[in-house]
Amino acid sequence: MNIIELLLPMSIMLGTGFVIAFVFAVRSGQFDDVETPAQRALFEAPRATKESVAKNENEVDQNNNATKPSLGETT
Repeated sequence: MNIIELLLPMSIMLGTGFVIAFVFAVRSGQFDDVETPAQRALFEAPRATKESVAKNENEVDQNNNATKPSLGETT
């Protein structure tokens, strides 16, 4: 019977914690839009083509080269 004196208050505190967390989530807007994430999974993102990948790689290379100082330069 002594264990019930320990488990009962612990379970009440745990349940109260869950209720507080749920109320906080509802008030902060966690459950405002439950439809969009499910629908987003249905639509496939456009696939990258070889041309667009090459173009992006060239842009990244140009940006990296533009920001790196040459060997003789000091910043």
